[in-house]
Amino acid sequence: MHSIEDVRHQPRAQRMIQRALAADRLAGALLFAGPDGVGRELLAHRLAMILLCDARVERCGDGIDGLANWGGPVADACGECENCRACVNRAHPDLHVVDRELVKQHPDPEIRKRRGSVFSVEVVRAFVIDVAGTKPVMGRAKVFVLRDIHLMNDAAQNALLKTLEEPPARTYLVLITSAPGSLLPTIRSRCQIVSFDPLPAEFVAERLAAMNPSMTEDQARLCADYAGGSMGLAQRYIDDELLQHDAAMAELLGSLPTGDITATAKRMIASAKKLGERVQLDDEDATDTEAQRRGLTSLLGLLAMRIRRSMRASVDGGDGHLAASGLRSSMTGSLRLTPRAAGDAVRALASAEWQLQRNVNVQLCIESLLIGLGRLIAAS
Repeated sequence: MHSIEDVRHQPRAQRMIQRALAADRLAGALLFAGPDGVGRELLAHRLAMILLCDARVERCGDGIDGLANWGGPVADACGECENCRACVNRAHPDLHVVDRELVKQHPDPEIRKRRGSVFSVEVVRAFVIDVAGTKPVMGRAKVFVLRDIHLMNDAAQNALLKTLEEPPARTYLVLITSAPGSLLPTIRSRCQIVSFDPLPAEFVAERLAAMNPSMTEDQARLCADYAGGSMGLAQRYIDDELLQHDAAMAELLGSLPTGDITATAKRMIASAKKLGERVQLDDEDATDTEAQRRGLTSLLGLLAMRIRRSMRASVDGGDGHLAASGLRSSMTGSLRLTPRAAGDAVRALASAEWQLQRNVNVQLCIESLLIGLGRLIAAS
């Protein structure tokens, strides 16, 4: 279809973009912030098509998810002109998708030898700053979509500041991140922030079932629930066989607060290393440390979902479809936390994830987390 209506369940983001287009006041620098796999990059590409289209159309919002009762025309790309066809084929010379892996295409052969583990300043200069100052090839505009900018180091972010503050005429930069809080404040202040919400679990489950025919309906619902509204994360759980680690995480929580914290932390880190091996199969530039950190992030997500489930089960009995299928009890196990303790536990998990992104000592970080979770469980 390749239309603005491809973006589902993001009314806030859709409406903000449409208001700016209608008033001809679209910011030159946009920050698309929200969970992975909820439509950020899809909306970025659809917006790029609109900006580059030779024959932009206006449509009625009725029937377009998030834009029903919009009260005015909806801007969209025609989908048929030369610019639109080039965008669809990812071959438009004025649509630049930039990420850390472009280090392999850097003009300097010495820089090409580097791993793409971070979004480096060399990539920003060669593929954003230097190109932004040139004229559009096909005459309308230039659009840069910068993926996972939270992986930029400080040097790269600082180098980008001037371009964000004063983008050249007819140049638009769309920065995509799942961790806006990790960016320099000066980056955030120079962008118009467009927030994206988690997708409805039922929508994610339906899409998972369609994409993975061998899955049962209950399995799709379980993965969707664990993913917390992220289509990308749900599919990653399936691809990485992450749910096979779920029983181990249940056992880990069950061992707190009386178990051996050091040994428990070591078991969790060992599980993360196994997940990291799968990460490296998909991303050859991922270092052992980065792969392990991403594995730990996935395990922390499993723990957070179990804790949230425990809180909801204690308040209202949890979700009916999971209870009916017998999955709810397997997900929550014997874990029981007061709502306040569950909230504190989820915040502790988020804090641990934040620390891991900053390369703290992994063993100490996990041990500290487990000690804190143990205290909350004991107090409940």
